[in-house]
Amino acid sequence: MVYKCPKFALCDTLRSTSTDMHIRCTCQLGTIMKADNSSCIVPPPTTPTPRPIPTLPTVTKAATSAISRGASTLIIIFLSISLILFLVFRIFDPHRCIQMCEELSLLAAHLCLLPSLHGDPIPTECRVISILIHYFYTVCFTFMLLEALHMYAMVASVVKKNGMLATKQNLVVGWGVPAFIVLFNMCFEYESYGTSYHCWLAMDTGLVYGQYIPIVVIVVTSFTLIEAAGASEDYPALKETDEVDKMTAKISQRTLFIILPLVFASFVTGTVAEYMQEVPLYGAFTILNGVAGGCMLFFHVTSHPKTRALVSKITGKKDKE
Repeated sequence: MVYKCPKFALCDTLRSTSTDMHIRCTCQLGTIMKADNSSCIVPPPTTPTPRPIPTLPTVTKAATSAISRGASTLIIIFLSISLILFLVFRIFDPHRCIQMCEELSLLAAHLCLLPSLHGDPIPTECRVISILIHYFYTVCFTFMLLEALHMYAMVASVVKKNGMLATKQNLVVGWGVPAFIVLFNMCFEYESYGTSYHCWLAMDTGLVYGQYIPIVVIVVTSFTLIEAAGASEDYPALKETDEVDKMTAKISQRTLFIILPLVFASFVTGTVAEYMQEVPLYGAFTILNGVAGGCMLFFHVTSHPKTRALVSKITGKKDKE
């Protein structure tokens, strides 16, 4: 009797003798033997073991929630002060409009972090909040890139005033490009927005790449423009260049170099803290938010000539008193 192994199987007769025939078929090319040894088949896909939900004591869970809300409240206060101050003095030049959109988007992202709507099954509102957090953070970093472009155009004397793009162009790019990025991610990873224990994204899914890769590219490009502007300060200025606008851009170059990594570090720490549910990460998130919010308020106020003059006037009066 002739025995033949099935397709994709290799016949092993090394242990056979003339009196004892030992035949074994070993499947090749990633296939496995069917239960009845009749054929080699492709193994069924294995379902990855889902990450277990962090189980925290009630007191610890309450503490992390309070820290998270405190962190968001802190930066909301700083950003609100900056927005109100510039609104009172009606300052809406192109550079300020970019900074205002940074503040609005970051403020909106932290407002979305305040509610606690998690649960199993995941509420629709929780997914919406997760999508909005993704969108507003991407908007914030996009406007930081536009500020770096504006700053480079002025410092490197590419244009005479008002930066590379008009205000409407900055608004369309700053709010429109992130919308496209988020909609693209929603087409493939909608179910990964929100989890059963927090309303941010699920970091153990492909959505984490869809969120982080665009933001990292934006941040790296922004730093490249900042460095390029620093290397071009000695370029000859164009005729009739607005020197006040150029000085503001030079200040922005130095301040953005501080604000951008702080906001990025806060974003990363917040994402990981919500995912890992660890108190030290929430503490770091609170500190970074406080420092980032304070820096944005201080540097945005002192970088603009009108508010800078106001601060100098107030501090001058205090010194005289």
